[in-house]
Amino acid sequence: VEDKPPAPPMRNTSTMIGSSIKDPAPLNHSSKPLPPNPEDKKKKERSIRFILTGGGDK
Repeated sequence: VEDKPPAPPMRNTSTMIGSSIKDPAPLNHSSKPLPPNPEDKKKKERSIRFILTGGGDK
């Protein structure tokens, strides 16, 4: 039993798996995998840009 390393938390693994299967978007995959919609991609880009810029651009 001591040989085995402690298992990582489920959330961490699912996020890694989700991001490796689809485009790397752990922000979205942590909640639930969304279908690849063009609108969804735009929303993702906007939300990422919003986070990076701090929401200065409206």
